[in-house]
Amino acid sequence: MESIGFSSSEVDQIITLLAAILHIGDIEFVSSEEGGGDSATVRNPEVVETVSQLLCLESSAEVSFALTTLRTVTRGEPVDKLYSCSKAAVVRDAAAKALYSRMFQWIVSRINTHLQPRDNYSRSKLSVTEDHLNIGILDIFGFENFEANSFEQFCINLANEQLQQYFNHQIFAMEKLECAKEGVDDLDISYTDNTPVIDLFLARPIGLLCLLDEQCKGLNGSEKAFVQRSRESFNKHQCFAPHRGNALEFTISHYAGDVTYEIEGFIEKNRDSLPEPVADALRFTSLQLL
Repeated sequence: MESIGFSSSEVDQIITLLAAILHIGDIEFVSSEEGGGDSATVRNPEVVETVSQLLCLESSAEVSFALTTLRTVTRGEPVDKLYSCSKAAVVRDAAAKALYSRMFQWIVSRINTHLQPRDNYSRSKLSVTEDHLNIGILDIFGFENFEANSFEQFCINLANEQLQQYFNHQIFAMEKLECAKEGVDDLDISYTDNTPVIDLFLARPIGLLCLLDEQCKGLNGSEKAFVQRSRESFNKHQCFAPHRGNALEFTISHYAGDVTYEIEGFIEKNRDSLPEPVADALRFTSLQLL
């Protein structure tokens, strides 16, 4: 990184932030007697202390509070409610993802700054073919079908379907049109059009993602309601297979095969929001990168 212009201080900050993110993933929660039921408390506060030191935060107690407590304001008074252990784990992961995303965007921005032309010409005056060359890299998603498939596989497989559709269009559909223009009409080229499964995901106003967003926006949204609405909307869809009973799952026929998705956790993962107390705690870091 130093070879393209990063200072040793910047590299040290990146390594420190990566270490903090890894340690955040090690934070564990157990049920607390104080809040009753499944109310969460940090099982290993020494890890939170390490995270706080790496992020240059003064108080590890504030970090623990932010990870385990929902604070709302009622009639002008703050009201605290402890998260469940599963919810606290979601908040922890959201914090790690937010930090990693911020770091990644910063690195890309710095690389672009260091690699841009350093002469007196503006971008608009540069010749694309001579002075301002670009390399585009696409890291293609791999199709995923595990024993248990959740929201991550749901999104990855949708992206893979879209890439497959683009490939089909460029390699088959466009080539057939080009051949037809040149008088070659009797080409025996067949391929599977995966538009129906993409529409199943993306159609508006009724598509799987729209139905999921609908549940995420409501205060009483649930995975059960999402599955029920999906069954009602796509019961006869060629790429959708509902499961019997009250199972929170359904199967989608992708171009690469059938995948059964377990819907539990979809709403929380789709929201993927960083609670305000966590954002507030991170604002006090003295790391320049953040």
